[in-house]
Amino acid sequence: MKARPHTLSLVLAIVVPYALAAKPVRQLVITADQLAVDLKLLLGDLWVQIDQSNDASHAQTIASTYTVCVPATVGEKSQCKENCRLRAGDDINLMKACIAGCDTNQDCHQECGNHQTANFVRFGGAFNQLLTKTCNAPSDSCPRCTPNSNTPLVDDQDITYVVANPVVANKDIGIGTISCKLTRFSVKLPISGNPDYDALVTTDLSPEKGLHIRVKAAADSPSLRCSGAVPLEATLQNPTVDFYLRPTVVNHKASWAASAYFSAHVLWALQAFSLDGVVADNVNAVLAGYLAASQAKINAGMTGWIVGQIATQKGDKVDDIVSITTSTTQIVVSYTPQCDGTTCGCGQSCGWFHACDAQYWNASAPAPTCPRGQVCLGTGDCCQPKCGPGSCGDDGCGRSCGGCVKCDEGPCTGACHKTACGTWCGTCKPSYYCDTGGCKDSRGRRGLEFHGLL
Repeated sequence: MKARPHTLSLVLAIVVPYALAAKPVRQLVITADQLAVDLKLLLGDLWVQIDQSNDASHAQTIASTYTVCVPATVGEKSQCKENCRLRAGDDINLMKACIAGCDTNQDCHQECGNHQTANFVRFGGAFNQLLTKTCNAPSDSCPRCTPNSNTPLVDDQDITYVVANPVVANKDIGIGTISCKLTRFSVKLPISGNPDYDALVTTDLSPEKGLHIRVKAAADSPSLRCSGAVPLEATLQNPTVDFYLRPTVVNHKASWAASAYFSAHVLWALQAFSLDGVVADNVNAVLAGYLAASQAKINAGMTGWIVGQIATQKGDKVDDIVSITTSTTQIVVSYTPQCDGTTCGCGQSCGWFHACDAQYWNASAPAPTCPRGQVCLGTGDCCQPKCGPGSCGDDGCGRSCGGCVKCDEGPCTGACHKTACGTWCGTCKPSYYCDTGGCKDSRGRRGLEFHGLL
């Protein structure tokens, strides 16, 4: 059957609602108290630290991807200076600044392995055990993983080159400018011990913002060492990070819009000149960049957690997430379970994702295919073409046999009909599609989004 744009748009409009309507919708309720317990397990032993003091005792050995930089070679610096002369033209000041910058040039590259750093994100053991992904290639994670095995969904990270250094640069305080470096600033969430996890983390829910997690951070005193017009030291008072995860459903999967906000009062001698805003802006820029880069993993992790809860509490494997709603007391997840072959009469499709296809949650697995010589229909069934030597016309699978002279099918307008070439095209009433023999009931066909058509 020849693809027609307007026919395709009609199919897209009607397939998904009817496919979902034919399946049972069930609900999982997660209370605020249960959520707090689960998050304690997931966040327990999370450790985030930023330290620009160069104090070797604050460094930790971690296995992660990290940036290695070495000074540029003499030849590279010379080429850089020559480029400065060519680009600066008659502007002597610009040329001098450019040439001075050439002497600090570095060659940087990424490596994976054990190394020491004072700036890192480390996840706890429970997080790494509960939220995993399938390793397809050794480079999928750092440290390198074994193909076909489970590996943690998110790697520990070195964030040295993510944080602005100095964290406050050339801030005008009225009597000149200052620049400030952070001493040790951290979020460390032990499941037990002192300080207690419960004193550092609070959670709540709301219909507007979804899941809200407030984390109390810690900072050494002094927290900032500033140089410039007036060398000063400052301390961060009550540093707090608020995380928000607002759930929606996109293409039958859970999506969690992640955001975070840092706040603290900077206590220092010159209280007439507040540093609260500039410190918060710089830290929030780091948080926003980190969350944006991690959004896909956040979606996968939170969705995996929900799917795990459904499996544990309901004994169901999930086919589609229909909706996720939050109130002040609970999260309600509406979903359709994978069918068992009798409840919905589901069968494995040949090339399309069927309503009960187990590969829905594992996109890396190959989709089922038809036996050699057969073709896959839009209904998910395999079809054996009926063509003989020199035959022409419809092959019984919505296509044409290959032994005939090319013909003009004519315009695909009006009601579903057989063309002069033996194919079928045209429009049908809602919930039906045009195929061999006329209009067919589209209910039970899987949505097209799984093959990148939406």
